[in-house]
Amino acid sequence: MYYIGIDVSKKDLSVFDGKKDLKFINKEGLKSFKKYLKKKVNFSDLVITFEPTGVYSLYLKEFCAKNSIKAYIVNPKKSHNFTRALGKRSKTDKIDARILYQFHKLIDLKVSSSR
Repeated sequence: MYYIGIDVSKKDLSVFDGKKDLKFINKEGLKSFKKYLKKKVNFSDLVITFEPTGVYSLYLKEFCAKNSIKAYIVNPKKSHNFTRALGKRSKTDKIDARILYQFHKLIDLKVSSSR
């Protein structure tokens, strides 16, 4: 499996793939994001982890469903508690993407279809 943590905000997607921190402009950046992913991994081996952020995360959820990408949508309270357990205080989009990546890698999560 190839894991990616994404922090979704109004203006962009902050992405961490285990090695690199990346940014993609929300809806407009999905084409670039898809190109990046195609170079890295077969979509059937990909798991994307993110928090629901209202309307801002809907297009990412739809993107995952449309491309048959497994998605795990984390309850924000769980990721907040996980962040505290790691001793992290500073909340930035970059750190949040890394935390969501670690959350999925370290905790046995059941991946649900994004549909």
